[in-house]
Amino acid sequence: MSRYCLETPRLGFRPLTHEDEEDVVALNQDPKVMHFFPDVMSVAQSQAYIEKSMAHFNTYGYSNYAVELKETNTFIGFMGLLKIGFEHELKGQVEIGWRLKKDYWHQGYAVEGARALLDYASQLGIKEVYSFTAVINLPSEQVMKRIGMTYVNEFLHPNVEETSVLRPHVLYVKRL
Repeated sequence: MSRYCLETPRLGFRPLTHEDEEDVVALNQDPKVMHFFPDVMSVAQSQAYIEKSMAHFNTYGYSNYAVELKETNTFIGFMGLLKIGFEHELKGQVEIGWRLKKDYWHQGYAVEGARALLDYASQLGIKEVYSFTAVINLPSEQVMKRIGMTYVNEFLHPNVEETSVLRPHVLYVKRL
């Protein structure tokens, strides 16, 4: 029996747990990984992120997943489906997101994993999935395009400081 709840040819997905803390903290404290976020995350913030992901999984049956290279069981980041929780007209809709270690960028893992998550969302009966990022985060926007998402608009993220260059966001949708 596989250790993964979702697989692609190269990737295995499993729910995040407390055992992932060291890897999640390191990922969230890497300034290059967090370049398009307001700041790196503290240990406490990463622990809370794992808790939130676990609670989301228990409530909805999906969440963020630890992503591993199946060949080596190496943690390379996390990807997932989450209910949008910030104050916006999309609150309660499902978003797809990804965060990978920089050593695993530009190898097709984000696209491969995101396509699998979209297929999984469809199997769960989810009708549309959203994704958003800072306007200046062109690499993530390219992933959105590669997985067949459609540009919707730009918006000002309510949880980002008004003066931050990261506040303007692009929004994409994939209807399943």
